[in-house]
Amino acid sequence: MSVALDDFGTGYSSLSYLEELDFDTIKLDRSFAQKLAKTSEQPHYAVAIVRAVVEIAAVLGVDVVAEGIETKAQLTTLRGLGCRYMQGYHLARPMPAPQLEELLCPLTPPAPRLQLAGHLN
Repeated sequence: MSVALDDFGTGYSSLSYLEELDFDTIKLDRSFAQKLAKTSEQPHYAVAIVRAVVEIAAVLGVDVVAEGIETKAQLTTLRGLGCRYMQGYHLARPMPAPQLEELLCPLTPPAPRLQLAGHLN
Protein backbone atom coordinates (compact mmCIF):
# COMPACT_ATOMS: atom_id res chain seq x y z
CA MET A 1 0.00 0.00 0.00
CA SER A 2 1.24 3.50 -0.74
CA VAL A 3 0.14 6.78 0.81
CA ALA A 4 -0.19 10.15 -0.92
CA LEU A 5 -0.14 13.56 0.76
CA ASP A 6 -3.00 15.11 -1.24
CA ASP A 7 -3.64 18.78 -2.13
CA PHE A 8 -0.20 19.77 -0.88
CA GLY A 9 0.29 23.51 -0.64
CA THR A 10 -3.27 24.49 0.29
CA GLY A 11 -5.63 24.33 3.23
CA TYR A 12 -4.29 22.49 6.23
CA SER A 13 -1.21 21.06 4.54
CA SER A 14 2.08 22.42 5.77
CA LEU A 15 5.78 21.73 5.59
CA SER A 16 5.62 20.14 9.02
CA TYR A 17 3.64 17.23 7.51
CA LEU A 18 6.70 16.38 5.42
CA GLU A 19 8.50 15.58 8.64
CA GLU A 20 5.63 14.12 10.67
CA LEU A 21 3.92 11.77 8.20
CA ASP A 22 5.12 8.67 6.38
CA PHE A 23 4.05 8.91 2.73
CA ASP A 24 5.19 7.91 -0.76
CA THR A 25 3.80 10.70 -2.92
CA ILE A 26 3.11 14.43 -2.70
CA LYS A 27 0.13 15.47 -4.79
CA LEU A 28 0.68 19.12 -5.66
CA ASP A 29 -2.61 21.00 -5.56
CA ARG A 30 -4.14 21.99 -8.90
CA SER A 31 -3.98 25.67 -7.98
CA PHE A 32 -0.25 25.63 -8.78
CA ALA A 33 -0.85 24.26 -12.28
CA GLN A 34 -3.55 26.88 -12.83
CA LYS A 35 -1.05 29.62 -12.01
CA LEU A 36 1.21 28.17 -14.71
CA ALA A 37 -1.58 28.28 -17.32
CA LYS A 38 -0.20 31.17 -19.34
CA THR A 39 3.46 30.70 -20.15
CA SER A 40 4.01 34.40 -20.87
CA GLU A 41 2.51 35.45 -17.54
CA GLN A 42 3.77 32.80 -15.12
CA PRO A 43 4.09 34.22 -11.63
CA HIS A 44 7.72 33.59 -10.70
CA TYR A 45 6.64 32.62 -7.16
CA ALA A 46 4.47 29.77 -8.55
CA VAL A 47 7.43 28.46 -10.54
CA ALA A 48 9.67 28.75 -7.48
CA ILE A 49 7.19 26.89 -5.27
CA VAL A 50 6.76 24.01 -7.72
CA ARG A 51 10.53 23.73 -8.21
CA ALA A 52 11.05 23.72 -4.42
CA VAL A 53 8.43 21.01 -3.83
CA VAL A 54 9.99 18.83 -6.54
CA GLU A 55 13.44 19.30 -4.99
CA ILE A 56 12.18 18.58 -1.46
CA ALA A 57 10.45 15.43 -2.72
CA ALA A 58 13.68 14.26 -4.36
CA VAL A 59 15.57 14.71 -1.08
CA LEU A 60 12.84 12.82 0.80
CA GLY A 61 12.78 10.05 -1.82
CA VAL A 62 9.10 10.49 -2.69
CA ASP A 63 7.27 11.20 -5.94
CA VAL A 64 5.39 14.37 -6.89
CA VAL A 65 2.13 14.29 -8.85
CA ALA A 66 0.94 17.63 -10.22
CA GLU A 67 -2.86 17.77 -10.32
CA GLY A 68 -5.12 19.72 -12.65
CA ILE A 69 -3.10 19.75 -15.89
CA GLU A 70 -5.40 21.33 -18.46
CA THR A 71 -3.02 22.73 -21.09
CA LYS A 72 0.10 21.74 -23.01
CA ALA A 73 1.83 24.83 -21.59
CA GLN A 74 1.26 23.59 -18.04
CA LEU A 75 2.53 20.14 -18.97
CA THR A 76 5.66 21.55 -20.61
CA THR A 77 6.40 23.94 -17.73
CA LEU A 78 5.95 21.25 -15.08
CA ARG A 79 8.18 18.83 -16.97
CA GLY A 80 10.80 21.57 -17.20
CA LEU A 81 10.59 22.01 -13.44
CA GLY A 82 11.33 18.33 -12.92
CA CYS A 83 7.82 17.05 -12.27
CA ARG A 84 7.58 13.53 -13.75
CA TYR A 85 4.00 12.59 -12.84
CA MET A 86 0.88 14.57 -13.73
CA GLN A 87 -2.85 14.16 -13.94
CA GLY A 88 -5.57 16.24 -15.48
CA TYR A 89 -7.99 16.70 -18.36
CA HIS A 90 -5.20 17.59 -20.79
CA LEU A 91 -3.84 14.06 -20.39
CA ALA A 92 -7.14 12.16 -20.10
CA ARG A 93 -10.65 12.52 -18.76
CA PRO A 94 -11.86 10.18 -16.00
CA MET A 95 -12.84 6.83 -17.52
CA PRO A 96 -13.96 3.32 -16.58
CA ALA A 97 -11.18 0.78 -15.91
CA PRO A 98 -11.75 -1.23 -19.14
CA GLN A 99 -11.37 1.95 -21.22
CA LEU A 100 -8.16 2.82 -19.34
CA GLU A 101 -6.78 -0.66 -19.99
CA GLU A 102 -7.57 -0.25 -23.69
CA LEU A 103 -5.78 3.12 -23.70
CA LEU A 104 -2.68 1.78 -21.93
CA CYS A 105 -2.29 -1.57 -23.71
CA PRO A 106 -0.52 -0.11 -26.76
CA LEU A 107 1.97 1.55 -24.39
CA THR A 108 2.87 -1.70 -22.62
CA PRO A 109 5.88 -3.40 -24.14
CA PRO A 110 5.25 -7.01 -25.18
CA ALA A 111 6.58 -9.73 -22.94
CA PRO A 112 9.97 -11.00 -24.09
CA ARG A 113 9.84 -14.23 -26.07
CA LEU A 114 11.91 -17.14 -24.92
CA GLN A 115 14.16 -18.37 -27.72
CA LEU A 116 16.17 -21.51 -27.36
CA ALA A 117 19.44 -21.76 -29.20
CA GLY A 118 20.40 -25.21 -30.41
CA HIS A 119 18.91 -28.47 -29.21
CA LEU A 120 18.52 -29.74 -25.69
CA ASN A 121 19.73 -33.32 -25.17
